[in-house]
Formats: sequence, structure tokens, C-alpha cells
Amino acid sequence: MKMKKKWLALMLTITMTAGCSQTIKVSAEEMVSNAITSSKEVEAYYAEASMLIYENDELQSEIIIKEYVNGDGVKKIITEDKTLNQKAYALNDGKQMIMYEETAGQAYSMDVSALELPSSSPKDQFVMMLEGMKNSHSQQIVGEEKLNGFDTAHIKLIPNEKNDFLGEMDLWVDQKTWFIIKFETISGDSKSLMEYKTIDLSPKFEEGTFELDIPDSVVITPMEDLMKETEITLEEAETILEKPFLLIPEGDFSIDTITLTEINGDIEREEVNVSYSNLQGPAFTVTVFETPEEEETILQGNKKLRNKDAEYSEELQYIVWDEDGLRYSVLISNPEMKIDEFIKLAEKMVVSSKDR
Repeated sequence: MKMKKKWLALMLTITMTAGCSQTIKVSAEEMVSNAITSSKEVEAYYAEASMLIYENDELQSEIIIKEYVNGDGVKKIITEDKTLNQKAYALNDGKQMIMYEETAGQAYSMDVSALELPSSSPKDQFVMMLEGMKNSHSQQIVGEEKLNGFDTAHIKLIPNEKNDFLGEMDLWVDQKTWFIIKFETISGDSKSLMEYKTIDLSPKFEEGTFELDIPDSVVITPMEDLMKETEITLEEAETILEKPFLLIPEGDFSIDTITLTEINGDIEREEVNVSYSNLQGPAFTVTVFETPEEEETILQGNKKLRNKDAEYSEELQYIVWDEDGLRYSVLISNPEMKIDEFIKLAEKMVVSSKDR
């Protein structure tokens, strides 16, 4: 898609997204419970934040973020990458999301009416984050800190697995509104720090605030046009990949569908998706495409699969590895299936052109 990976990651982060005193006597789990039962809701706000991205302790990007959220859940985000001199906008009214990259002169739309997108409420975002990571990270209350005028609780999230995809995190959350004031994450040699410097919980928005000024010369492309999916045969899949590829042998799992996804934009490639199921229903989908050659796509590996380095994210139930010039990525859809079960299953994979 024609969105820079960093900008996309930033949008996802936002959508989800002095000494310490030890006066907090509750656990992280109790804090989440308190937030859930709290009647305090922030329905509208204006906020400004800065995001710093480091690689090997060297600053790579400085991004300024402005967020506008009204009482009806309409959200507008402006991001300005001061390092690359790039500016981008995103507007979500609950039915449609429009993304506009001003510097590149490109705009995209996405129908989100049928999607269950995260709430714009800071409390809901805080609860969703901790609940979503309770199985992959241990959660510790470090203490209390006064930060940018807010009484925050400092929470540390430590991954249970070495080289976890999301890494180690620290967040500082306001104890009244549950607004995450500051967020820091460290993963390998990468570090990012996002901190809100300005938060207005009683904003008065001017007319036209929740509009995007996109020039008439810029065509707004539906995201659906950038990713076309069609059902194909096994033989067609081999032709697209220009070689046979690995499949799960027939037995407890069977193939439901084989589809082709054609991606256009910054990333242009064809992906073969093989969806498997068993008696319990959909199990997992294996996506196969040519191994990318870019340096930033090299897999670091926090698991071993078929004697290859594989990267695994417990939060996403997703694992990826390279083999014989092809990249295999697996998204597990059955919540009862454990990653070790799939790894054992993968050891039995067979080449598609051979008898299964």
C-alpha cells in the first residue's frame, strides 16, 4: 500500500494507543478493573504529542502528532515527520476513513462501517492495551509520577518471550481519566517514545475542524482497489509463485480456499493465501510470497521453525519464516491452537507438486 510503514505503525499506535513513590497498592489487573468500572469517560479532547524513534540510540525520526476527537467519536489525526519533512492526515467518522499524504500528494479511503475499530475513549484504549497483552507480558506497577500536570501511574510491561515482537513497554496513565500520557517501548535496537505535552479535555472546535482539505487534483483511491483478492487453484498458485511451495499434509487439517491477493502501491506483490480448517472450524491461514530483499525486512528470529529463524508474535498469533526463496506467514485463527502445535505441524509440510 502507498503508506510508509512508519506512518501506518503510528496510526495503529494512536488508534489503539522525577522519582517514583510507592503509594499505589493495587496490581495492574486491579487497575484495569478500576478503569472498567469507572464512570469517568473522556468523550472529546484535543491533544498534541511528540514521538521520537531511535535505532541504536540514534534519533531516526521526530514526529509531531495532533489529535482531534469530538463527542460523536469522529477523530482526526495530523502527523508531521520533522525529520523527513512529511505531513499526513487521517479522518475517521465511523463510516469511512480517509488518509491523505500531503507531501506525496496521495489519498486513500477505507469503508470502516462494518469494522469493530477501537474506541476513541482513552479509558477504552488503556483497558484494551493491558487486556490484550496480559498473556504475553507481565504487568508491574512501578509507582506514581506527576507528569505534565497529571497524576499518573507508571506501569511496566515485560515480555514473557525473549525478542518479543512488541518488546518491553512503559506507560504512564492518568489515574482520573485513564489517558495514557506517555508511552515508551524498546524492542531490540529500536526504541520509541511518545508523550502528550498538551491535552484539552474541554475543547471548542472551530467549524471545519473535522474536514480534510484535499486538492481537487488528488484522486482518493479506495483501499479495496489496492488489494484485490480472487480464488485460484493450486496449479495457478504454483505458477504465480514460479515454483512449488509448502503445504500442510492432508489429515486433521484440510484446505478450505486458495486465494490470490494482488497488492499495489509502495508494496507491489502477489500473495497466495491458503486457508485451513479442521472439525472445530477455521484453524489458520498460510500466506506465501517471494522473500523481500530489502534489508529492513530481514527476519531476526525469536523462534525456530523447520530449522529456520522465525519471528513470532503472541499478541497477533502470527509467525513468519523464509524458506527456499519464499516467505511464509501464518495467522492462527483458532484461539485454542498453540504456536508449538503449529510448529510441530509445520515440520510435516510437503511440497505442493508432490502427492499429499
